[in-house]
Amino acid sequence: MGMTATVEQLQHERASREQARAEASFARDKRQSWRLGLFTSGRVFLGLTFAGSAGSMLADFGGTVASLQETLFDVHRLLPFALVFQLAAGLCVAAGFYARLAAASLAAYLLASLLVVPPDLSLDLGRAIALANLGLIGALAMLASHGAGRLSADHARERRRKRRLNAARRR
Repeated sequence: MGMTATVEQLQHERASREQARAEASFARDKRQSWRLGLFTSGRVFLGLTFAGSAGSMLADFGGTVASLQETLFDVHRLLPFALVFQLAAGLCVAAGFYARLAAASLAAYLLASLLVVPPDLSLDLGRAIALANLGLIGALAMLASHGAGRLSADHARERRRKRRLNAARRR
């Protein structure tokens, strides 16, 4: 009888440990999915910020040209390329397609635009624009260094590449 109680206690303790491990694993998975969702939504919103900005400038192309007329040398030639680049790179960041390259390119583009068309820092709005651009450059730098994450075209492409390599090695 004493031995039976011991076996039952051991079985109960083992079941308790397994349940605790399962609960801990569930909590860890829940935290990871929460982080993955935040990272992915941040990347998508960051990319759509650039794509939306390019889209609004394309929609009012005449107004954009007029506002930049005094700042750039040949705005009629340069602006279409800049807008197409901003739109394409923004969509690449949002989709996670060559996201590191697109993020680094957009950061360089923003830095160049701050130097070529500097905001008037004597005005509150100019300071806010400069700080917002610096914040976007920081977000893009983080994306360029960490990559697009698991929910991205880059991750899917990398998984396919690894599967092909593994299949080729098995042959």
